[in-house]
Amino acid sequence: MNKKELEILERTLKMADGYFDAFCEVTDSHVLSQEEIDLLEDEQQKEEAQEALEFDELLKKSQEIIEKYINN
Repeated sequence: MNKKELEILERTLKMADGYFDAFCEVTDSHVLSQEEIDLLEDEQQKEEAQEALEFDELLKKSQEIIEKYINN
């Protein structure tokens, strides 16, 4: 992967993270921990919370991968 490709991926990731943050702010929600999700009784809420947690983790993991390539 060349430097230009990494810059594009990094920019895209930052935009996705910004959109996710804005979504959470507009919907007045935040990412729950797995322990908090497990305590939810409503299945719809549990499903939505699990999806948000997975998306947040995916963004973080993607950033780690990009940083690994940028630093090498």
